[in-house]
Order: sequence, then structure tokens, then C-alpha cells
Amino acid sequence: MTLSSIITSSIYADYTIQGSSIVSSSPVMHVSDSTVKINGSLVLNGVDVGSFMEDLSSTLTIVKRDLKIEEKYPRLKELYNEYHTLLEHYKLLEEIKGSSSDY
Repeated sequence: MTLSSIITSSIYADYTIQGSSIVSSSPVMHVSDSTVKINGSLVLNGVDVGSFMEDLSSTLTIVKRDLKIEEKYPRLKELYNEYHTLLEHYKLLEEIKGSSSDY
């Protein structure tokens, strides 16, 4: 099923397709050239996508950067950059050694 058929078969029919653009008359969904903004929850096959992404981020211990704090404490930015540099270095070493991806 294509995006076009999903939207055009929508019960609410708040969306139209013009070329490759989706135009919404709904106050919940705003579409521009390269951005779709949804005011509310996006539920896909019964799964709240926003909650899923938050849980995934937490599970993978993905640290959200705080650029305002980094401006105030430049060492945080240095450590962040250093971590990513070292991570890439060790990944490359593991690849060269031919070992598994168990870091």
C-alpha cells in the first residue's frame, strides 16, 4: 500500500497529494517542502512512534546533547567529540583485526 493510497483512502480525507507533495487541511498535521509536523501522537500499527523512539533512545543509552550547556561548559563538547573519535578508532581497529563486533 502506498502513502498516496493510505492518505486518499483516509476516512477523514484531510490530505491531498499534489505531485510529490502532501497538502493537509488538518490543524493536526502541517506539511511543508521537506518537513511534516504532527501536533499530537503518531501511531503506526498501534504503536506510538514518539514513545517508541524515546524508549529506544533510553535503551540504547543515547545521550541527548544540550548545546546550551556545552556553550557554558566547553569541556563537555570536547569530551563528546573525543568519545566519538575514539569510538571510530576502536571500530576501525576491530575491523582491521577481523574480530567480531563485540566491543
